[in-house]
Amino acid sequence: MGRSGREKAADAERRRTTDSGPPPDLVLEPTSDEWKGTVVFLHGLGDTGRGWRDVCETLQEEGLGCIRFVLPTAERRPVTCNRGAVMPAWHDEMACDDLADETCAGIHDSNRRITRLIAEERGLLVEEGDTAPKVVVCGFSQGACMAVVSGLQSDPPVAGVACLSGYLPPVARIEGKTAHSKAVPILVCHGVRDTLCPMQMCTDAKNTLAALGHASIEYHEYDMAHEFHPSEYAVLKAWLKQRFALS
Repeated sequence: MGRSGREKAADAERRRTTDSGPPPDLVLEPTSDEWKGTVVFLHGLGDTGRGWRDVCETLQEEGLGCIRFVLPTAERRPVTCNRGAVMPAWHDEMACDDLADETCAGIHDSNRRITRLIAEERGLLVEEGDTAPKVVVCGFSQGACMAVVSGLQSDPPVAGVACLSGYLPPVARIEGKTAHSKAVPILVCHGVRDTLCPMQMCTDAKNTLAALGHASIEYHEYDMAHEFHPSEYAVLKAWLKQRFALS
């Protein structure tokens, strides 16, 4: 008898735990008997996957119990805008509020890692018997940048991309690489009082995506700084339920 997708998912988790390199991914298995899809959630600069565990567990408790959440942690690297301090980061940042001259060292390596993770989750769902596997990629701040970069380049397309207090650096070079994802729903949320990732960075990202033909963008502004707001949580929960066709 062949092994189920869930058994192979457990093996994949063990491999990510024992391999050298990035820290192990945090995996929250579905709390129900069904597995209807996966959310890959990417943390912000200096954080870890565990920083978003409570949010994802609450989402499971409030109607998304059939969803598997995978929360990877970025490799530790020196971050220039933080005086070279070593911390989990999807890429280096020269200045936290100006993207014009950013090289974002490491962004392409992180993109490859996240793209492999998306493909792996999709493959596990197929092995479980899902003929239309759904993977949604969400992220906060620097993780939101990676959610956009990796999620929209993923082929086959993902079921959705959520960009929370995020941005899109020119060096990401996604032009010409996302045509197959133009119909992917994109959720963009940002705080009008954000000084770490100013509103203009969000506006530029949204305009870039629109110019590339991504028309399915749901946009929300909040009276908040660089944070995750309760009203934003409610919007994210409803949006995720729509992506997985949950009542």
